[in-house]
Amino acid sequence: MLRSQKAEMPGLQAAIAEARAQVMEKWEPTRQQYLTADFRQQLHQMILSNA
Repeated sequence: MLRSQKAEMPGLQAAIAEARAQVMEKWEPTRQQYLTADFRQQLHQMILSNA
């Protein structure tokens, strides 16, 4: 690996970590919705009624 490539790696790692954090922050409300028992019950009923 070239010296310039090694110098870029911490910056790339930081950029990837920041992008991942942003995606997880956007996903969190949806994840919380799927965790509720009421939503899961509605989803199961919808799947069963379409089967």
